[in-house]
Amino acid sequence: DTGKLTGHKGAWERPLSIYRSGYTYVAQARDWLPDPIGGLFWFAPDESMSSVITPFYVGAPNPVPKPYYTGFSDKFDQKSVWWAFNFVANWAAIKYSYIIKDIKEKQSELELAAIEGTKEIEKRALEVYKKDPVQAKIMLGEFSRNNAMNVYHAWWNLAWKLVAKYSDGYVNEPGKMAQEVGYPEEWYKKSEWKNGPIKYGKPKKIHPGD
Repeated sequence: DTGKLTGHKGAWERPLSIYRSGYTYVAQARDWLPDPIGGLFWFAPDESMSSVITPFYVGAPNPVPKPYYTGFSDKFDQKSVWWAFNFVANWAAIKYSYIIKDIKEKQSELELAAIEGTKEIEKRALEVYKKDPVQAKIMLGEFSRNNAMNVYHAWWNLAWKLVAKYSDGYVNEPGKMAQEVGYPEEWYKKSEWKNGPIKYGKPKKIHPGD
Protein backbone atom coordinates (compact mmCIF):
# COMPACT_ATOMS: atom_id res chain seq x y z
CA ASP A 1 0.00 0.00 0.00
CA THR A 2 1.91 3.05 -1.23
CA GLY A 3 -0.45 5.32 0.66
CA LYS A 4 1.24 4.32 3.91
CA LEU A 5 4.56 5.68 2.62
CA THR A 6 3.30 9.21 2.09
CA GLY A 7 4.65 10.51 5.39
CA HIS A 8 7.91 8.53 5.23
CA LYS A 9 10.96 10.59 6.13
CA GLY A 10 14.50 10.00 4.95
CA ALA A 11 17.14 10.77 2.37
CA TRP A 12 16.51 10.75 -1.39
CA GLU A 13 17.06 7.68 -3.53
CA ARG A 14 20.69 6.85 -4.20
CA PRO A 15 21.75 5.37 -7.56
CA LEU A 16 24.45 2.75 -7.89
CA SER A 17 26.55 5.23 -9.87
CA ILE A 18 26.63 7.91 -7.17
CA TYR A 19 29.62 10.25 -7.67
CA ARG A 20 31.42 9.12 -4.51
CA SER A 21 31.30 5.45 -5.44
CA GLY A 22 34.76 3.93 -5.09
CA TYR A 23 34.23 0.95 -7.40
CA THR A 24 31.66 -1.50 -8.77
CA TYR A 25 32.04 -5.22 -9.41
CA VAL A 26 30.19 -8.25 -10.70
CA ALA A 27 31.45 -11.73 -9.76
CA GLN A 28 30.73 -14.71 -12.00
CA ALA A 29 31.02 -18.28 -10.67
CA ARG A 30 30.30 -20.68 -13.52
CA ASP A 31 30.41 -24.25 -12.24
CA TRP A 32 30.12 -25.80 -15.70
CA LEU A 33 33.65 -24.61 -16.49
CA PRO A 34 37.00 -25.51 -14.87
CA ASP A 35 37.59 -23.21 -11.88
CA PRO A 36 40.39 -21.11 -13.47
CA ILE A 37 38.10 -20.31 -16.40
CA GLY A 38 34.76 -20.21 -14.61
CA GLY A 39 35.74 -17.68 -11.97
CA LEU A 40 35.50 -14.25 -13.56
CA PHE A 41 35.53 -10.91 -11.72
CA TRP A 42 34.35 -7.78 -13.56
CA PHE A 43 35.67 -4.61 -11.92
CA ALA A 44 35.03 -0.90 -12.61
CA PRO A 45 36.95 1.81 -10.69
CA ASP A 46 35.17 4.97 -9.51
CA GLU A 47 31.49 5.56 -10.43
CA SER A 48 30.05 2.87 -12.68
CA MET A 49 28.19 5.24 -15.02
CA SER A 50 31.40 6.69 -16.44
CA SER A 51 33.74 3.75 -15.88
CA VAL A 52 34.58 0.59 -17.82
CA ILE A 53 33.84 -2.76 -16.22
CA THR A 54 36.87 -4.95 -16.91
CA PRO A 55 37.27 -8.77 -16.63
CA PHE A 56 39.84 -10.55 -14.47
CA TYR A 57 40.17 -14.34 -14.25
CA VAL A 58 40.54 -15.04 -10.54
CA GLY A 59 42.19 -18.44 -11.03
CA ALA A 60 44.96 -17.04 -13.23
CA PRO A 61 48.42 -16.03 -11.97
CA ASN A 62 48.80 -12.27 -11.44
CA PRO A 63 45.74 -11.18 -13.45
CA VAL A 64 45.72 -7.59 -12.10
CA PRO A 65 48.23 -5.04 -13.53
CA LYS A 66 49.83 -2.37 -11.35
CA PRO A 67 47.61 0.63 -12.33
CA TYR A 68 44.65 -1.22 -10.80
CA TYR A 69 46.21 -1.31 -7.33
CA THR A 70 48.18 1.96 -7.46
CA GLY A 71 47.32 5.32 -5.96
CA PHE A 72 45.49 7.10 -3.16
CA SER A 73 42.42 9.32 -3.32
CA ASP A 74 44.25 12.27 -1.73
CA LYS A 75 46.98 12.53 -4.39
CA PHE A 76 46.45 12.84 -8.15
CA ASP A 77 48.40 10.07 -9.88
CA GLN A 78 48.48 9.34 -13.62
CA LYS A 79 49.86 5.89 -12.88
CA SER A 80 46.53 4.96 -11.30
CA VAL A 81 43.54 3.77 -13.35
CA TRP A 82 41.18 4.99 -10.60
CA TRP A 83 42.42 8.53 -11.13
CA ALA A 84 41.87 8.20 -14.90
CA PHE A 85 38.20 7.43 -14.35
CA ASN A 86 37.78 9.91 -11.52
CA PHE A 87 39.33 12.70 -13.57
CA VAL A 88 37.08 12.06 -16.58
CA ALA A 89 33.98 11.86 -14.37
CA ASN A 90 34.82 15.23 -12.80
CA TRP A 91 35.75 16.85 -16.12
CA ALA A 92 32.39 15.77 -17.54
CA ALA A 93 30.66 18.17 -15.15
CA ILE A 94 31.83 21.21 -17.15
CA LYS A 95 29.66 20.24 -20.16
CA TYR A 96 27.89 17.06 -19.16
CA SER A 97 25.27 16.76 -21.92
CA TYR A 98 28.10 16.76 -24.49
CA ILE A 99 30.90 14.93 -22.69
CA ILE A 100 28.76 12.00 -21.51
CA LYS A 101 28.28 11.06 -25.18
CA ASP A 102 32.06 10.80 -25.67
CA ILE A 103 32.30 8.74 -22.48
CA LYS A 104 29.52 6.34 -23.47
CA GLU A 105 31.01 5.84 -26.93
CA LYS A 106 34.44 4.84 -25.56
CA GLN A 107 32.87 2.87 -22.70
CA SER A 108 30.79 0.77 -25.12
CA GLU A 109 33.77 0.20 -27.39
CA LEU A 110 35.98 -1.12 -24.56
CA GLU A 111 33.31 -3.18 -22.81
CA LEU A 112 32.11 -4.86 -26.01
CA ALA A 113 35.73 -5.66 -26.89
CA ALA A 114 36.17 -7.23 -23.44
CA ILE A 115 33.03 -9.34 -23.79
CA GLU A 116 34.12 -10.64 -27.19
CA GLY A 117 37.63 -11.13 -25.86
CA THR A 118 36.47 -13.31 -22.96
CA LYS A 119 34.49 -15.51 -25.34
CA GLU A 120 37.54 -16.07 -27.52
CA ILE A 121 40.07 -16.61 -24.74
CA GLU A 122 37.79 -19.00 -22.86
CA LYS A 123 37.29 -21.09 -25.97
CA ARG A 124 41.05 -21.33 -26.48
CA ALA A 125 41.85 -21.80 -22.78
CA LEU A 126 39.34 -24.64 -22.45
CA GLU A 127 41.07 -26.59 -25.21
CA VAL A 128 44.51 -25.97 -23.71
CA TYR A 129 43.27 -26.80 -20.19
CA LYS A 130 42.48 -30.37 -21.22
CA LYS A 131 46.18 -30.95 -21.94
CA ASP A 132 47.98 -28.32 -19.83
CA PRO A 133 46.02 -26.59 -17.03
CA VAL A 134 49.00 -24.44 -16.02
CA GLN A 135 49.41 -23.03 -19.53
CA ALA A 136 45.68 -22.31 -19.69
CA LYS A 137 45.93 -20.28 -16.47
CA ILE A 138 48.89 -18.32 -17.89
CA MET A 139 46.85 -17.50 -21.00
CA LEU A 140 43.98 -16.20 -18.88
CA GLY A 141 46.31 -14.10 -16.76
CA GLU A 142 47.90 -12.52 -19.82
CA PHE A 143 44.49 -11.73 -21.28
CA SER A 144 43.37 -10.08 -18.02
CA ARG A 145 46.47 -7.91 -17.75
CA ASN A 146 46.58 -6.92 -21.42
CA ASN A 147 42.91 -6.01 -21.56
CA ALA A 148 43.11 -4.02 -18.31
CA MET A 149 46.19 -2.12 -19.49
CA ASN A 150 44.43 -1.29 -22.74
CA VAL A 151 41.56 0.21 -20.73
CA TYR A 152 44.04 2.16 -18.57
CA HIS A 153 45.80 3.73 -21.57
CA ALA A 154 42.57 4.30 -23.50
CA TRP A 155 40.96 6.18 -20.62
CA TRP A 156 43.88 8.54 -20.07
CA ASN A 157 43.91 9.19 -23.83
CA LEU A 158 40.20 9.97 -23.62
CA ALA A 159 40.83 12.29 -20.66
CA TRP A 160 43.30 14.49 -22.55
CA LYS A 161 41.14 14.43 -25.66
CA LEU A 162 38.20 15.76 -23.62
CA VAL A 163 40.37 18.51 -22.10
CA ALA A 164 41.19 19.83 -25.56
CA LYS A 165 37.79 19.18 -27.14
CA TYR A 166 35.82 21.15 -24.53
CA SER A 167 38.36 23.79 -23.55
CA ASP A 168 36.85 27.17 -22.52
CA GLY A 169 33.30 25.91 -22.95
CA TYR A 170 33.62 25.48 -26.71
CA VAL A 171 33.45 22.31 -28.77
CA ASN A 172 36.80 21.96 -30.55
CA GLU A 173 37.26 19.49 -33.38
CA PRO A 174 39.73 19.31 -36.29
CA GLY A 175 38.69 21.93 -38.82
CA LYS A 176 35.90 23.19 -36.55
CA MET A 177 37.58 24.88 -33.61
CA ALA A 178 35.84 27.08 -31.02
CA GLN A 179 32.28 26.08 -31.87
CA GLU A 180 29.92 28.16 -29.72
CA VAL A 181 27.21 25.72 -28.74
CA GLY A 182 25.67 27.94 -26.06
CA TYR A 183 23.01 26.86 -23.59
CA PRO A 184 20.06 24.49 -24.16
CA GLU A 185 17.12 26.13 -25.93
CA GLU A 186 14.96 25.55 -22.86
CA TRP A 187 17.32 27.73 -20.80
CA TYR A 188 16.99 30.60 -23.29
CA LYS A 189 13.21 30.40 -23.05
CA LYS A 190 13.06 30.39 -19.26
CA SER A 191 15.63 33.15 -18.82
CA GLU A 192 14.15 35.29 -21.63
CA TRP A 193 17.73 35.85 -22.68
CA LYS A 194 16.78 36.93 -26.20
CA ASN A 195 14.79 39.85 -24.77
CA GLY A 196 17.75 41.19 -22.82
CA PRO A 197 19.93 44.19 -23.71
CA ILE A 198 21.89 43.95 -26.94
CA LYS A 199 23.74 47.28 -26.68
CA TYR A 200 25.79 48.64 -23.82
CA GLY A 201 26.38 52.39 -23.45
CA LYS A 202 29.02 54.20 -21.43
CA PRO A 203 28.17 54.13 -17.70
CA LYS A 204 26.79 57.41 -16.34
CA LYS A 205 28.91 59.31 -13.85
CA ILE A 206 27.55 59.15 -10.33
CA HIS A 207 29.80 61.85 -8.85
CA PRO A 208 30.68 65.06 -10.79
CA GLY A 209 34.41 64.64 -10.15
CA ASP A 210 34.56 61.11 -11.47
